[in-house]
Amino acid sequence: MKYNKNHKEFLKQKVENNWTWEKTAEAFNKKFNTDQTKADLMQLNRRSIKEKNIKKIKSENVKEIEKMKFEKLKKDDKIYSSVLVISDMHHPYSHPDTLSFLTELNKKHKFDKIVCIGDEIDNHAISFHDSNPDLPSAGDELKQAIKALEPFYKLFPKVDVIESNHGSLVYRKALNSGLPLAVFKSYNEVLEAPKDWKWVFDLKINTPMGEVYFCHGKTGSSGRLAQSYGMSCIQGHFHEKAQITYISTPNKIMYDMHVGCLADDKSLALGYNKINPKRPVVSVGIIINGIPQIVPMILKKGGRWNGCL
Repeated sequence: MKYNKNHKEFLKQKVENNWTWEKTAEAFNKKFNTDQTKADLMQLNRRSIKEKNIKKIKSENVKEIEKMKFEKLKKDDKIYSSVLVISDMHHPYSHPDTLSFLTELNKKHKFDKIVCIGDEIDNHAISFHDSNPDLPSAGDELKQAIKALEPFYKLFPKVDVIESNHGSLVYRKALNSGLPLAVFKSYNEVLEAPKDWKWVFDLKINTPMGEVYFCHGKTGSSGRLAQSYGMSCIQGHFHEKAQITYISTPNKIMYDMHVGCLADDKSLALGYNKINPKRPVVSVGIIINGIPQIVPMILKKGGRWNGCL
């Protein structure tokens, strides 16, 4: 039988009034025209108590969990003139030339600020959606992701990482299961990341063209986020979008940028994208002296980077 809110509320009242289970079952069946046994209602009562406890744990711990997940950044008044925005890498399923591509970009521009827009790892094996049985288990995938990230830790010792749907899957799964605060580790511990990799929910920085807001992905509509927030905005998440839209007001000019991705479209982990007629754009975003640019990874036949910027 499928129980609804009225069933649960009726049962709760009888339990609180210390009715016997035989009497409760009799009253329940008479009211709802059912044939439930006392064992059925005892099981429903246990399930209701468990659901209530899970909700209580989530409510009590969610704020503390957020504190553990995200660093509270100090106010930063510095004006950054050379910013790299690393798009969704989805390690260990990133494009095979991601590291060399970013290395050459850094040599060319000598970035003074690095922002990873999120989805630094894929977490395919623990997705809420079906996972591919031909891909590594959750434990093996995490080991591979950490190994893949190690050279990026050396290349970019200081990075602000934006919270994202794939990157936060461990926390989302744990909260969904009602796990207590004590079982949580920080992003840095889970990914063995250096202390200057800071995970934040969103981010604002100063550039010569004004403030810029970063989030993983709130809307795929060109220009909408910048118009809503009244400042330049940068997003990832939408792999097929690598674009810049300028918006002008009587007071200022601002932009809205989607930065594409650095994921390997050939990976089985990215299989969900096969039904999308729009193909991913392998690219990153940069901001040089306040001016945003999309830098695509130009691919040769076969899908490898041609080495040119």
